Formats: sequence, structure tokens, C-alpha cells
Amino acid sequence: MRKKLLKKFSLYVIVDENLDIAKHVISQGANIVQLRIKNKSDSFVLAIAKKIRKLTKKHNVLFIVNDRLDIAKISEADGVHLGQEDISVKAARAFLGKNYIIGTSTHSVKEARIALSQNPDYIAIGSIFKTTTKPHLKPLGIARAQKIINKTTIPYFVIGGINLKNISQLIKYKINKIVVYKAICQAKKPGITTKKFKDILLNYENSHR
Repeated sequence: MRKKLLKKFSLYVIVDENLDIAKHVISQGANIVQLRIKNKSDSFVLAIAKKIRKLTKKHNVLFIVNDRLDIAKISEADGVHLGQEDISVKAARAFLGKNYIIGTSTHSVKEARIALSQNPDYIAIGSIFKTTTKPHLKPLGIARAQKIINKTTIPYFVIGGINLKNISQLIKYKINKIVVYKAICQAKKPGITTKKFKDILLNYENSHR
């Protein structure tokens, strides 16, 4: 059931240990929330994951954990997101089981082709724009991202440097499934910013029904 939601969900937000921001994001329209915490103890990450799991259940939001299969399973998250250097989708599936959502990052047409052959539940495509989160990655740009999208039969989300100023470029090319991190979590008012993103996406969806 939860995997089917990936097809209709459009706003995917990455959060860290700041629970106040997570509460605003979840209550103001995020469809999917991914917890990404670096350089903290396992017990700390698990405690945050359990708290966010409660919030996402209350608002019917999918909860994804970055990298950590063990944290995802113990916290009863909906799934896990894997990077190119993480454990394989096949291995993650064997550990988590068929009901968990497994997503993976792709940064090129070649990586997307390899990722799709492993049957993930969704792929993240990026970086679509220049971003300080992944400064070593050359932005794909919209044209190359569309090449990947055109070859994708599963849900996808574009990621990297997306903000309220450049989202119109994506909408122009009918790309409306996005991952946002800094533009929301570093905003002065994360909740209001989340709602602005959601309103833009809803307006697009309503105009294309």
C-alpha cells in the first residue's frame, strides 16, 4: 500500500535531528520525509527516528531513513534511501523484506540504468542544479535529467539545489516530483516554505488533471 503512494506523492523533504523543523515540514504538506543525520551515535539517530516516525504516522507521511537499514527497521520506518556507495538494493531487500520502500540515488544516465536493473521502488535523480550539499557533483541540468526520467518506469524524484526561485524551471518541463533540503530546512520559516512548495506542486497537479 505505502509503495503505491510514491506514484502520487510529489514533495519529498530531507530533515536532520532538528525536531521542530521536522514538525513544521510534516504538518505543512511534505509527502515524504527522509531522516539524514551524520556523525552522531546510533542511539541518538534511533531516538530521533522513532520520534519522527510518530509524527509521520499522524499525518500520513512516508518516513524514509538515509543509509541505515537497521535504524529503518527498528524505528518501523517505511523505507530506506541508499547512495551509490551504500549497500546494494538487492542486499537491502533481503534484509528489510519486500514491503519496505527502497530508493537509490543516481547522478547520470549510466547510474540510473544500473540502479533500475536492481528494481528499487524509486530513484532520486540529481544534482539537478548546483548545490553545496554535493559540491563535487556537476549539475545534471534539466535536459539530462529528462533523459533519465524518460527511461524510468518507476517513481522518480529530482534532487539538488531546488528552491522557490528555480522550481518554475522544473514545472515548465513538467517535472513536479522533487526532493528539497536546504531551501526548507535552512529557511527562516520552514513550515511556511514547505507550504509554498506544496502549493506550487498542487497547482501544477490540478492544472494537469
